[in-house]
Amino acid sequence: MSTQAPLSSYLALPPLPENRIVLGCGAVTVDFLAVVAAYPKPDDKIRSTSLKIQGGGNAGNALTCAARLGLNPRLISKVADDPQGRGILEELEADGVDTSFLVVSKEGNSPFTYVIVDNQT
Repeated sequence: MSTQAPLSSYLALPPLPENRIVLGCGAVTVDFLAVVAAYPKPDDKIRSTSLKIQGGGNAGNALTCAARLGLNPRLISKVADDPQGRGILEELEADGVDTSFLVVSKEGNSPFTYVIVDNQT
C-alpha cells in the first residue's frame, strides 16, 4: 500500500488575489496595415486597397489581451511625445491598460511598423 499523497494534491495552487497585476515591459508601436491584391514583384508599383492603423508591439498586444480577459495589466515602456505616441497611449488606456509607468520622451519618434497584407491572407 502506498503512503504517498495523490499527484493532484501537489499541483493544487493557492487562490489568486483579486487585485493581481499583469506587468509587461517592452515594445509598443503603431501598426500600419496595408492590404494589397497581391504582393508586388521587384520594381512593380501597386496601390493598397485599404489601410488600417492600430496599436501594436509585443507588450502592447499582450497587455491589451490581458485587459480584455479582465486582468489588471500595467505597462513599462517608452514612446515619444508625437502624434503616434499620443495615439498609442490613448488606445492602450481605452483598452484598460495602466500606462502610468510609461515614459513619454520630448524628443525622438514613436516606433511604427508598416505591414503589407495580401487579400488571400
